[in-house]
Amino acid sequence: MSEEHLKLTLKALKDRFGLQASQLMKYPPTLEAEPGMIVQICQALRDEFEFNFLCELTAVDYWPEEEPRFNVIYGFYSHANNVRMAIRVPLNGDHPTLHTVEGVYRGANWHEREL
Repeated sequence: MSEEHLKLTLKALKDRFGLQASQLMKYPPTLEAEPGMIVQICQALRDEFEFNFLCELTAVDYWPEEEPRFNVIYGFYSHANNVRMAIRVPLNGDHPTLHTVEGVYRGANWHEREL
């Protein structure tokens, strides 16, 4: 059931938000999102797909090699289904910004202040 749940979740997110599978990350299964969609995606993951835990939040700076310069990676876990997935958000520029997801996952405040 857990792998089937993950497949259904990935398909639903792709269809609803127009997300694509990340070519940079294969495990956990990762979708790439636009910065302005991250809060809505997190709400759907928590409320509809049982991803109740934001288990990691990190960023990568590719300077000076690539554009987009930054990638923010959100890692999610579903206790009910014992599956993991991630959302990768590419960001351009020297001073990128993202909306907080603390309103969806309270523990995000700890991670976000370190980014």
